[in-house]
Amino acid sequence: MINKLVVRIFGMVLAIFFIYVGTLISFIWPIDEYTISQSGLFGDSFGVLTSLFSGLAFAGLLVTILIQKDQLDEQRKELATGSKLSAVNTLLNSSKLQLDELERMHPDSFAQEIREKKDNLKFTINICREELIKTLKTFGMENLKL
Repeated sequence: MINKLVVRIFGMVLAIFFIYVGTLISFIWPIDEYTISQSGLFGDSFGVLTSLFSGLAFAGLLVTILIQKDQLDEQRKELATGSKLSAVNTLLNSSKLQLDELERMHPDSFAQEIREKKDNLKFTINICREELIKTLKTFGMENLKL
């Protein structure tokens, strides 16, 4: 998309240049004498094109800045989402590991309570993973591994 735009703009600039040169030469043709002063006048007549191209270059610079700003905003959103996803995933995994450790250390004492908490945690993990997957899909990152 951007490459086509650049090609079109470049083509327009070349067309303007050749139209201007053709018009200028048609007005001064035939050239009677080839002196430095006449050549200087001919070169000075391109000042209009210099101003035009400078303006186009500045406009291109502004467009580039706006495109970069949009890309940086999108990247910030992706980084914020990624860090939140990572934090939630780490928290859920550490809770699961702690319950596994408790169950291993005290198999009989809190067996029923630990099993219930573990089931609740598994349910919470599944809900969180589903929400994370939905969030990833909204940002187009569904291929990210959880």
